[in-house]
Amino acid sequence: MHSIFQQLEADHQRMQRMLYELIHEIERFSGMHVTPANLDTILNGLDYIQTFPEAWHHPVEHVVFRQLHSKLGINHYALNNVMRDHSMLEALSEQLSMIFAELRMGEQTLRPSLVRLARHYHSRQISHIHEERSIFSVADQLFTPADWEEIQQAITVEVGEDRLAERDAYLAALPLQRPAFDGAFVH
Repeated sequence: MHSIFQQLEADHQRMQRMLYELIHEIERFSGMHVTPANLDTILNGLDYIQTFPEAWHHPVEHVVFRQLHSKLGINHYALNNVMRDHSMLEALSEQLSMIFAELRMGEQTLRPSLVRLARHYHSRQISHIHEERSIFSVADQLFTPADWEEIQQAITVEVGEDRLAERDAYLAALPLQRPAFDGAFVH
């Protein structure tokens, strides 16, 4: 597996760990747990899920997907759907963040529909990651060394080395201290 895919897979693993911890924390609102939900943990998790993919992960994926579009036999419909998912998932992340921020400030009351929305969000994010893994598996077989060189050049131009260094600094500075997050941000 190419190092770009290794990085994207590491991102996906971090994201999945974060999503599972996030839904676990949100499920505490259902009243089935002894300890109450920690809104700061939820908001920190949602902040990560919003910030990291939008700033660093999705731009790299979009470069890979554009290159994949040039290959014969690719299911362009499926590829376009996965790319469209990014903006939908980003909007849903923002919506959940606003709702939980309002909850924390007491401007919103908890409703069962919020827990249902969070469950939908969680399952949609996990499904999206699995769809991308399938695409990456196909792409890894199709890409030539020349393709990887083009992809790396495009990432350097579009994302930039400085932004990649910012990514590493962002991951290192995350404020999450909960034991459940240990290892979720190792890169």
